[in-house]
Amino acid sequence: MKSAHVINLLVISFFAISALEAAAPRQKNLDDDLHQAVNFNNEEGVRQALLNRANPAGPNEAAIMFAAIATNNETILGMLLDAGLDPNITTQAGSSALHRAAQIGNKEMVELLLGFGANATATNAAGKTPAELTTNPEIQALLTATANPLVKSTAQ
Repeated sequence: MKSAHVINLLVISFFAISALEAAAPRQKNLDDDLHQAVNFNNEEGVRQALLNRANPAGPNEAAIMFAAIATNNETILGMLLDAGLDPNITTQAGSSALHRAAQIGNKEMVELLLGFGANATATNAAGKTPAELTTNPEIQALLTATANPLVKSTAQ
């Protein structure tokens, strides 16, 4: 009786391990699908990948974030942030998504990142804050006001 119980446990363990091993490649494929959808600025592809449980905060997190910024698509960025993408992820050079959004002058992305907790005072490897990288006066005012709440923002 006891040996039958042990055999049952071994069989169950085997199937559980097999299921986990089978799930790992599936998760990688989902994450790759997400990254590809972001790269191609495909909102529906991003939505579907996230509905299928792709993980934006996986090993490709920085690549996915900066691809989303490069698309200049606030909807995609919002979906990824809602799904758990870290708004403060940085490149190896220390630039954050907020640095890049400010640099390209996308005020909506800057506002979105700030709303999800992006650090307006973060410095990159060159010691620059996002406000120092933008040429857009509205973004500069917004970032300055966020970094220093005592400064009244004129950005609307």
